[in-house]
Amino acid sequence: RRLDSSVFASIGGSTGSGAGQAVGFRSLQQAPTAPATPTTPTTATTTYVPPSEAACYQSLAEPQKDAVRTLGYTIGSWHACKNTACPWPADVPRPDASCLDHMVHLENKYNTSTV
Repeated sequence: RRLDSSVFASIGGSTGSGAGQAVGFRSLQQAPTAPATPTTPTTATTTYVPPSEAACYQSLAEPQKDAVRTLGYTIGSWHACKNTACPWPADVPRPDASCLDHMVHLENKYNTSTV
């Protein structure tokens, strides 16, 4: 839709052509601003590693041990990946232990009844 000359004049424009119209439109615009100064992007890096990342399996809290197992690690794979200097937990039978050793371990761990 085009502005007729009366509407254009009521907003401060010139009804002439050329430079007059440009001045009328310029008065409606914001004052020119200084050009933006270029900024240098900043980056930050961190070398923080949670203590649990290098912890031995037996030193983890129970919720952390649950998370380790949920992620698919075994005790051996956790130690191999996180800290190869960790010894095998004394209270857990090794994978090559007998079924009886594993059963006794699990009974001691999960049996809450008193004898």
